[in-house]
Amino acid sequence: MLKKVLALLSLLLAIASPAFAAAPSLPGLRPNDATTISLNDETSLLVNKGNATITAINLSTETLSWKKAFTTLYDVKILQYPTKIIILTEEKQHLKKLTLDASGNLLTQTVYVSMKTGMNPYLAYWVAPDEHNNEMILIQQDKNTQLFKSPWNKPFKQLKTAMEPNSSYENVILRKLAFQSPYLIVEQDGGAFMQDQIFYQVFDIYSGKKYTIASEWNVSSEFSIRKNQLIITTSYGELRPSIGPKKEHQIFGVYDLKTGKPITLKTYTFSNDSVFFAWDCTFQNDNTFFFTDLISSSWTLFDSNGTGYFPMQNNPVATLQQFIHYSSKLHKASFLISSDNGKSSFLINQQL
Repeated sequence: MLKKVLALLSLLLAIASPAFAAAPSLPGLRPNDATTISLNDETSLLVNKGNATITAINLSTETLSWKKAFTTLYDVKILQYPTKIIILTEEKQHLKKLTLDASGNLLTQTVYVSMKTGMNPYLAYWVAPDEHNNEMILIQQDKNTQLFKSPWNKPFKQLKTAMEPNSSYENVILRKLAFQSPYLIVEQDGGAFMQDQIFYQVFDIYSGKKYTIASEWNVSSEFSIRKNQLIITTSYGELRPSIGPKKEHQIFGVYDLKTGKPITLKTYTFSNDSVFFAWDCTFQNDNTFFFTDLISSSWTLFDSNGTGYFPMQNNPVATLQQFIHYSSKLHKASFLISSDNGKSSFLINQQL
């Protein structure tokens, strides 16, 4: 009871503080409704695929820079030098690619008449060009993944990636795709007996070889690709099925994309006083890992070797909060917070 009273008192003090009151409200932004992508130390994007919007936030002025709405939002990727934002959306049930500059201005647009949308389920991802390949597009529909490249008339490769129920899983849902030649990465969610397990299948599309990396049962996870590495982060909340009494859990892993062998496996051990566990770990596109212990309400950042940047910090006091960006140059962390369940949200900067 005392802890609850102190937490409520801290919250009321934070809301009443001049710094919080002076922060401009950010209408239409609710913490954790969107994923974040950093353009630079000044600007971050909030990508909300649910309502098909992209919002750019100025981290210095704590205000909105621009906002774009789309009919559908399949994928958003960033290119640097110069900064370009690549968006996959649709137009009249055909896939459409938009290229914006950092200010949200339209640079180019392309409609792919050979790639029809509107089917369910339907996933589409843009693949950036590299030293060996031009840009590509991945399409997932029905049970197959199709890979397209210029002149975009038909897929140059097709693989069956949807899985049928088997001895391990009563049902399997394909959730996400990525590609870095020659590897296709498929995120699957398998369910069995009111439990679920997210696992990652990596296919060499030319040799046909594949391997699988499985996450802990009942733990949520996400993946990213960085050069020749597969990044997997985990999270766990109170609404998930039980993960048992053990106190040490893997919060992220860095794997060699070719072999699947781990390069770094980072674990976190909860306090012996903890009866419940809850955490969140996300990979930032500036190559850092944000980790928050939701039980102790504290957070820190790790590099890809699992080394912490600094000791655990106290989370901002708010009913809802989302980490946005950390500037190593400015030693500043930015959070989107709300103390009225998302009716009004504010960007705050925490100096470290």
